[in-house]
Amino acid sequence: MVEFDPGPPPDVADHLDRLPSYAAHQDLFWYDWGPIFYRGRLDRSARLLCIASDPGPTERIAGRTLVGDAGQRVQGFLGKLGLTRSYVCVNAYAYALLPSHSMSAIPILAEPEQQSWRNGLFSMIVGPNCRPSSPSACRPALLWGNGATRCQS
Repeated sequence: MVEFDPGPPPDVADHLDRLPSYAAHQDLFWYDWGPIFYRGRLDRSARLLCIASDPGPTERIAGRTLVGDAGQRVQGFLGKLGLTRSYVCVNAYAYALLPSHSMSAIPILAEPEQQSWRNGLFSMIVGPNCRPSSPSACRPALLWGNGATRCQS
């Protein structure tokens, strides 16, 4: 029987509802599309945290992160590692970046309100043995402060 995502646990849903405003930066994002938060396990059972940069058009339609072309590659890679259930994918930015604005948006990751919200989310959804692993995860992971002290190239 097919299992469907029951949605986030209540405490995580409350946290997602408190996403800080992107209004001051909406010229950098497809702001009207709304935020896209996650795909995978939000119950702290994840063994791997995948951090994507931002959601794209396919993700907006599906309402989940990493479901487009890049997501298919990530899913294939995770499947080859035997990870079919024990992962969680989130976005560094909750809104999709407009093309060619990624460098302009980097400072947003370190804004105290954004960083605190994102770090809170990471801490709520992953267990103590989970570590981020991807080039796009480096900056958010280092700002998280969960023990990640450097990024692999």
